[in-house]
Amino acid sequence: MLMQLLSKLFYTFDLVHSYLLFVAKLSINPEIGKLFGIFLMEKLPSPFLLSCFFRTFAPVMLMIFQIVPMMWRAMRPSRTADMPAVVNSFWMRKGYEGLTFFGHILTPTQQEADRFNAGATGDRLSAAMKNHEMIHLRQAQACHDSWICFYLLYICYWLKGLPMNFRMKHAAYLLNPFEMEAYGHMYDLSYLKGCEGGAQEWRKYAKMSRKQRLQAYKNRYKKS
Repeated sequence: MLMQLLSKLFYTFDLVHSYLLFVAKLSINPEIGKLFGIFLMEKLPSPFLLSCFFRTFAPVMLMIFQIVPMMWRAMRPSRTADMPAVVNSFWMRKGYEGLTFFGHILTPTQQEADRFNAGATGDRLSAAMKNHEMIHLRQAQACHDSWICFYLLYICYWLKGLPMNFRMKHAAYLLNPFEMEAYGHMYDLSYLKGCEGGAQEWRKYAKMSRKQRLQAYKNRYKKS
């Protein structure tokens, strides 16, 4: 709503700016009209340019800074009962479904957000997707009940797994201990009921070598 209002405001300024230039050119005194026109052209920034800049970059900047209040207002994982899904196409590109971020689920489209918000009341896949992200929430609870500790560990495991990308596509992501637990139990909607104090199975995968994790991943999908 605010972006639309400002965009219309800049558009109105552009019309006024153009009208004043037109009046200056038709001025009775050519010299005054010339000076007036030069002043408008050189001293005043074109509202049309401001409008173009605003329409192009304001939505992007809004999505970039949208995460700041999420981080500022985030409660500890143990105090978070549910995570609402919100659209943020800057941080979440197409091809990805959702990202757990400080008590929220970032999605690339409104359709994906609706699926996550439907949760258990939606279809089987929607419920599984929401459960996957809720497992990440409880994993953060198990990481000293801290979002920062969870993300630092997640990034650390991801960086260590990068060499495995040569052996399997997206291995750094799929063999991340946090993801192995989340993918392994995402269709078990009762899994978190037995996770008092947070989801802890990722610790088992963290103790494995990268090769052992790769073998465990292959064995899981051979059975399925």
